Amino acid sequence: GGYLSKAAAAGVPTVIAPLQGDQREAAARWREAGAGRVVRASQLTPRRLRWAVVRHLADHRAREAAAQLAGEAQQLGADLAASIVEQVGAGATPIASGPAHHLTRSIAPSCASHA
Repeated sequence: GGYLSKAAAAGVPTVIAPLQGDQREAAARWREAGAGRVVRASQLTPRRLRWAVVRHLADHRAREAAAQLAGEAQQLGADLAASIVEQVGAGATPIASGPAHHLTRSIAPSCASHA
């Protein structure tokens, strides 16, 4: 989970090879946001990984999605952004998007204190 928070804050498109449990869910949500490309660990080879990284970094839509996540992370602040990423990785779905004062209404109370 920590590397996805860091990738979001940096605006870096990410290639993910999830191995188990919540990693699969976080990878799927990252892919849905457009900032991640998922490679099945069972099919991972150095050649496939290299191809996925090169192709994903060259994808302007992935770069735009990652930049958008970085902008949102900056606007929300590191603590709240990290908390939201962790919640999304655990399967929670924020209802609203936008500034922190909007998000605090749609996420768990433990995160609202960071706003």
